Amino acid sequence: MKEADPQMIALAFYAPALLLSLRALPYDADHPVARESLDLLRAHMQYFRTTYGKKPEVQDAKE
Repeated sequence: MKEADPQMIALAFYAPALLLSLRALPYDADHPVARESLDLLRAHMQYFRTTYGKKPEVQDAKE
């Protein structure tokens, strides 16, 4: 498997995050488009964390 390119990973995270943030302007929590955009942003961040985040190291049981 080819090693991941950090710049492409950053782009894959920030491009949708920026677009969703801009779509939510002016951040009115009662506006349906803003609410949907922020919900999608949260889902994107959570998906990205579970997909690309550092996996917890497994401790040796002998320690």
